[in-house]
Amino acid sequence: MEVEFHGSFLESLKEIVFSRPGIKAAGFTAYGNGFKVKFQIANDCPLGEHVLRVRTATALSDAVTFWVS
Repeated sequence: MEVEFHGSFLESLKEIVFSRPGIKAAGFTAYGNGFKVKFQIANDCPLGEHVLRVRTATALSDAVTFWVS
């Protein structure tokens, strides 16, 4: 699944940190004030809310949620 992130201070992206197992992020494409990334969701990924944060070279974002159904 491709996901888009928009906001300030998202340059120098390093990784997306998930609070639970089952989702991996790969294939980052930066543009303007955001980026696109592909989430690889495992077949055994727990359903429901997953908290994630974006880590850049200089900061860690506020927590946001992503839902798997």
